[in-house]
Amino acid sequence: MALERDGTLRVVASDFWYCNGIALDLGGHPVVVERQGLQRLLPDGGREWVVEELGRGGGDGFCLDVEGRFYVASTVEHGVRVLEPDGTEVDFLSIPGDGLTTNCCFGGPEGRWLLATDAVPGHVVVWESMPTPGLPLTPWPGPATAEETGEAEER
Repeated sequence: MALERDGTLRVVASDFWYCNGIALDLGGHPVVVERQGLQRLLPDGGREWVVEELGRGGGDGFCLDVEGRFYVASTVEHGVRVLEPDGTEVDFLSIPGDGLTTNCCFGGPEGRWLLATDAVPGHVVVWESMPTPGLPLTPWPGPATAEETGEAEER
């Protein structure tokens, strides 16, 4: 579902088997965790796999860096999988001990900290000084202004 600026909702995509984390890629296309992989939603309503198999347990939340790499929380593998924009795995950032990695995002100085939620036992793990900063989040424009809707009163 998408919340439009006028407050209405519209269906963007449906009929997923198992849909989880969502983010926008460098082209502004929604990408979701679907089944065991990452799937891109196309403007024409089609879909394409970035990668069909993320490994044992699949993925959960994810984020991107400014070069379009995907950083996917790998739940049961306990860490963050790093994928090139074409889906090629280039790294796995392991979290010591036992746990369940549920999400990740960039933050900190210059957007170079990668933070991950280690939901069980309940920690936040930080990798400082990542080589590439995170992709800034696309701000939602919020509700339409009166001027944009044509409802502005004349003064």
